[in-house]
Amino acid sequence: MPLEAVQSFFALAIGFAFAGMLATGYQAATSRPASFRMLEGGPQAATLVAVPFLVFAAPFIIMRNIRE
Repeated sequence: MPLEAVQSFFALAIGFAFAGMLATGYQAATSRPASFRMLEGGPQAATLVAVPFLVFAAPFIIMRNIRE
């Protein structure tokens, strides 16, 4: 297996681990799971903060929603 393929696999695995860590940390802090419904609040500060959070947590949220 080429070194680039191994590096890509590790990058993908680290990305999913980071997404899971963010989403799980959010759930631990708020007692509700992270979801894309965070964007439905309209033009508020919380909605603007949710965008970068969802960019990084999206892989975990998508995979969790596929399972359900």
